[in-house]
Amino acid sequence: MVQVDVFWAYGLGAGYAMAAARQIKKLQAGETTAGSLPSVKKEEKKVPFWKNTYFISNLLYLGLLFAPSGLYLVWQFTSWETMHAGDKTMPGWLVALFGLTNISQGILGFWVVWKLIEAGKNFLAYLQVPAGYFGMFFILVHGWDGTGYKRFFSESVEQFHTWTWGTAINWLTSDVAITLYVMGLILIPVLIVSLLKIEREGWELGGAGEFSVRKSPSGFTSTIAFLATVFVGALGFAIISSMIIHQLGWTLGAIVSALVIYTLGISKFGLFQIFYKSVLQSETETGSKLQSVRSAA
Repeated sequence: MVQVDVFWAYGLGAGYAMAAARQIKKLQAGETTAGSLPSVKKEEKKVPFWKNTYFISNLLYLGLLFAPSGLYLVWQFTSWETMHAGDKTMPGWLVALFGLTNISQGILGFWVVWKLIEAGKNFLAYLQVPAGYFGMFFILVHGWDGTGYKRFFSESVEQFHTWTWGTAINWLTSDVAITLYVMGLILIPVLIVSLLKIEREGWELGGAGEFSVRKSPSGFTSTIAFLATVFVGALGFAIISSMIIHQLGWTLGAIVSALVIYTLGISKFGLFQIFYKSVLQSETETGSKLQSVRSAA
């Protein structure tokens, strides 16, 4: 959906950067990795964020799969893709701008994570992933007027105006839904496989501190943690925030939602702290201490 994809693209770009977090750290330190891109010019003192294959992987995914899928939906299901706020009378420049942001926001997400890793703010870098997906899901669940889920689960503007839960059930077998299922069969596996390939390269390189690697890193566990970040963390908090805002209104609801997200998600004992370590397959504190003792011995 047009209103959603800017956040989704940001989350995708941030996800690619976090998958390459260990490689990025080494590139920023001046080391060469398998993802380094050679140059005919004299090597820069400071490696630019775009000069690596991880950024290119992100760009290829956005440009060859994500953006075209969004543009197809705009053309084929204009009302649904605009959350029933537009139709085929939309100006061409608006559609072009939508296609542009499907790529530019992914670039932005990658760049923000790159800069945060460079600043040593690794957990904050990881939080860019659920932040992007939270924005996406909040628009889907709540929208700008509390009817986001109704707009999503209705194929036409007429169905939206007469929406019932039966409309949502019928939507599951609609042309829009079937198209999304088919797209998902391509987009999701390609995303997971490409992210995991980058992560495994990082595990082989190793790292220190938060980027240290467990003795036997698990691609399955990392993938589950990534999916949990998206669907348990981001989606879960989007639903909770929507419910709170429905009850308390935008101002007070937003404040309470932020407190809930911080306490249950971001704080020292929050969900994202757990997901973060599992996504990276970082060495546990106990394991790190044992390794330090062995090294000292």
